[in-house]
Amino acid sequence: MNLAGTRVARAAAPGVRAARGRRGSLQVVAATTPQFKSTKHHQRSRPKKTRASEKNKKPTVYEPLPPPPPEFSVVSAKAKSSDE
Repeated sequence: MNLAGTRVARAAAPGVRAARGRRGSLQVVAATTPQFKSTKHHQRSRPKKTRASEKNKKPTVYEPLPPPPPEFSVVSAKAKSSDE
């Protein structure tokens, strides 16, 4: 019986699998799933616009504001003094 050119699988412990592309090395697969950071979580769970009425909303149009009152108003003209 000739075994040349055949692949023989080694039995590995649970939680360990053979790494692809590397001969004879093992890779541990017992790592836990990392938590998402807050920004990534908020981007994934934010409310999404699904209805056409939500997608086609235009910004609210407000009437223009009245002109602001002047900061300083002249009550009476000051008489020019002759001391100058």
